[in-house]
Amino acid sequence: MKTLPPALARLARFVSVIGHPLLLGSLVALFLSFRAYGIRQAIIAAGIIIGVITLPVTLFIYRKTRSGVYSNFDISVRQQRTSFYFFLIGAFVLATAILLLTHQPWPLTLGVGFALGMMAICFGVNFFIKASLHSAMAFFLSFTVMFYSYPLGVAMLVFAVLVGISRLLLGRHTLREICSGGIIGILTGLGLLWALCPAA
Repeated sequence: MKTLPPALARLARFVSVIGHPLLLGSLVALFLSFRAYGIRQAIIAAGIIIGVITLPVTLFIYRKTRSGVYSNFDISVRQQRTSFYFFLIGAFVLATAILLLTHQPWPLTLGVGFALGMMAICFGVNFFIKASLHSAMAFFLSFTVMFYSYPLGVAMLVFAVLVGISRLLLGRHTLREICSGGIIGILTGLGLLWALCPAA
């Protein structure tokens, strides 16, 4: 792999960090919750997502990386992702159940449910190819945002493309892996839009 110019490398790393599924998912959850619901409802909804998915999964990856089980925070080795997916999917199942049991807004609950389905698909695909979770989540979130604001959703789509490019430039994924993640995210996102639109 060719060495990137310093400025391009810094930009690619910045986009990749912002586009990390845990960070980007949390930012979008916060933004949409406070945009669509009252303050109390938004705090509860975003709190469930961040408290049940983001923080536990982040801590899980950190501990596995520190202990040497994972080679890095991105879990770049495909074979290392199996235990990660088990924990991640478990966190999504728990979050979806809590959202349902506490009667949180249906669009939010459905969105987390579809994200759970997307993670399950990525887990299955991981036996054959290391699909980019960065790309999958970025494209999926684009369609989630699009349900609330079409212009912002389109802007998110552009950002999702940049996230994929950043992962390619940094050598974290091949083009095939980025495309497979992107396709999974797009199809899941379109499925979510289709499910949400009758309720709109």
